[in-house]
Amino acid sequence: MLLHPNEERHYGKFKKLFFEDIGVPCQIIRLKTMCSKNKNALSCASKILLQINAKLGNPLWEVKRSARLFPGKRVMCGAISTSTGKGGTSFGFVGSINEKCTQFYSECDIGIKRREKIPTGKLSKIF
Repeated sequence: MLLHPNEERHYGKFKKLFFEDIGVPCQIIRLKTMCSKNKNALSCASKILLQINAKLGNPLWEVKRSARLFPGKRVMCGAISTSTGKGGTSFGFVGSINEKCTQFYSECDIGIKRREKIPTGKLSKIF
């Protein structure tokens, strides 16, 4: 659904109507978003398609693994990140074991006090 600038005040009403009242996935786009001078139309359209795809429950990206590198093996792709700031140390983990990495597990712990090490207890629960 494209909204003309004169109708933008109804944006929230349309979203509520489609998503909550009717229960139909719908992508509502402000016309000024599509016609902005600083935006590439193809880039804008591809982002809208990604949002529609996500609302329909489809994966946004797939990672194709090489059969040559991992013949007949299940492989886990994952990442760990830590950050230390005024509020303490934060830890994050994300991993996927399905073939195309379209389903994932994530865990985070924010504001860990007096600890600079990764909380390995969290990882042991995952594996």
